[in-house]
Amino acid sequence: METLTNRVHTVLYTICKSLVDQGHKLEINISQPSYSTLIAEIICEKEDMGILIGKGGRIIDALRLLVRAVVRRDAAHTIVEIRDSRNWLEYIIYRKLKLKFNGL
Repeated sequence: METLTNRVHTVLYTICKSLVDQGHKLEINISQPSYSTLIAEIICEKEDMGILIGKGGRIIDALRLLVRAVVRRDAAHTIVEIRDSRNWLEYIIYRKLKLKFNGL
């Protein structure tokens, strides 16, 4: 049986890779910090961020809707974020500090 994180990763990777110009640099990170929360991070080149966000945020909203549909029975709360690949190290440090100080 396929796990929840694998299902979300497969859906996001398949759709995002077909949308961006530099699909070989696309990365999807899925984490589940608690049973009812799932965080999906789409890491791409800066040039592809606009494509994934879309006009007025329509594409990212559609991606969030798809993720919610995939996890509807398993997770109550989902977060889908887009990150620039060049700032990934800074984001990891920020996230670890934020989690440490928030007690999560």
